Amino acid sequence: MTSEITGPLRLDLVAESWIGQPHGAAGVERLPSARLAEARHTETDRNLFQALRLSCRLLPVFSERTIYPEGEGGIDMAVEARLVRHPEKPADEAMAGRLVAFSLRPAPPETIARELYRLRTLTAGKRGETQEDLEMIAAVWIEELSCYPGDIVATTLREWPRRVNGKWWPTWHELSRVLDARASYRRSIAASLGLPADPLPRAAKG
Repeated sequence: MTSEITGPLRLDLVAESWIGQPHGAAGVERLPSARLAEARHTETDRNLFQALRLSCRLLPVFSERTIYPEGEGGIDMAVEARLVRHPEKPADEAMAGRLVAFSLRPAPPETIARELYRLRTLTAGKRGETQEDLEMIAAVWIEELSCYPGDIVATTLREWPRRVNGKWWPTWHELSRVLDARASYRRSIAASLGLPADPLPRAAKG
């Protein structure tokens, strides 16, 4: 199945900000990753797709499939992205690369830890875990969640308790299927631009 995701056409947004920065400003990729984690992932996606279309003259067109995680309705995920260029004006691939790279930034470890603590408070897990056990579990989860965009991680963890099986602490398999689906659109655009899906090495994240 192929679909187009373009967002509403707003010509007044051509020169407006991308999460608080002018589209042409240097250093947009160095904005704090904590700021990205404050946004809902659907809002970030909408802003990104619109910025690519209006400022970079690249229209994302996705091939998609639907997955069905346990306890969840169908979730669409991108299999591949094709970037349609403007027929007359050159595309700004450099700006597109900076915007996509920023949208893939992980949340800082302390932000992820806060969201995990919130989830732990609202769900039931194994009994008899010691404080040392919990600290080791948190460290592993923070490392794994640092491979995903911060806003997608924060939104998914906050929504988890409202799922059908949201009473329980999720397994990594359950959670990662949702995270992979939600991150697939940005990652597929990155692949189309020749960028890594995870633009920051683990040691440089935060």
